[in-house]
Amino acid sequence: STLPLCLGTGQSSALELGVAFSGGVFIAAGFCHLLPDATEALSDAMGIDYPVAPLLCSLGMLAMLIIDQLTTRAIAKRGTAPAPVRLSDEDEAEPADHAPGEEVVPLLSS
Repeated sequence: STLPLCLGTGQSSALELGVAFSGGVFIAAGFCHLLPDATEALSDAMGIDYPVAPLLCSLGMLAMLIIDQLTTRAIAKRGTAPAPVRLSDEDEAEPADHAPGEEVVPLLSS
């Protein structure tokens, strides 16, 4: 599961490598150990001879991939992270930095 490292910025750190490795471990555990049992249990419970568990697993992974791609593109299109917000003594949200004329929307309401 080194795909995030290959598609990243080219700067690989030990943390990124560890995250990619641990993600691969969890995926392997799911596919190798849990999916066969789930396939058998769902086939018995539903009374059909179609592998429903792998279908649901594939659809779930496809949904997560689509969500990840959409959020990555949205963040890249915006170009910057949102401005940090600090709270004053009156519990009103004040933006740390914002463009002149930009509408300021409080994140917390009283």
